[in-house]
Amino acid sequence: MNTVTASEGQLVIKTEEKQFALPPENDPIDGAIAGWKDLGEQVVTWKGVTKKVGKVAVKIYLDALDPETGENLTAYQSFSASLHPKSTLTQFIKDITGEDVSNTAFNVLQTIGISANFLFEHSVSKSNGKKYANIKSVYVRKNQKQVAIPKDFVAFPEKKDDDGRPVRQVATQVAPVKAAGRVTEV
Repeated sequence: MNTVTASEGQLVIKTEEKQFALPPENDPIDGAIAGWKDLGEQVVTWKGVTKKVGKVAVKIYLDALDPETGENLTAYQSFSASLHPKSTLTQFIKDITGEDVSNTAFNVLQTIGISANFLFEHSVSKSNGKKYANIKSVYVRKNQKQVAIPKDFVAFPEKKDDDGRPVRQVATQVAPVKAAGRVTEV
């Protein structure tokens, strides 16, 4: 939020960064996979070794409302683009689909529209002190509530049309998905 305060001899401009609403911690929330994005190569340091790693991100549309805006909350999680048996992406896909995709080629767009329960934990960034939420666990219940993603929802808005509205990306335009014995409308 930007504010301007004018008084004699002063014109003070102040910008406050908005803290986005976080999903509740340790309280299961129904949600659906809304889209994926290729983040390209990122520089990552792990155990003192710095290297470039391919990354992808998922956007999840949650069945929980932001108390300020009344709009549905969303969650964003990035992963190393690896289907190694111990990778977090492999475990995430297995939790969503029930399939073991270790060391295979798997089209993550197939998961768009799949509903599941998401459990979050909150953390504070060491670099900037901001609070954020990470997915702690994901599971699909036997009688999982299906979360409908609105047709006008754009998971990763980047491009805008001539009127300044976000343009829907290919990654979020997918026909109904069949996974884990369920059909979910997108």
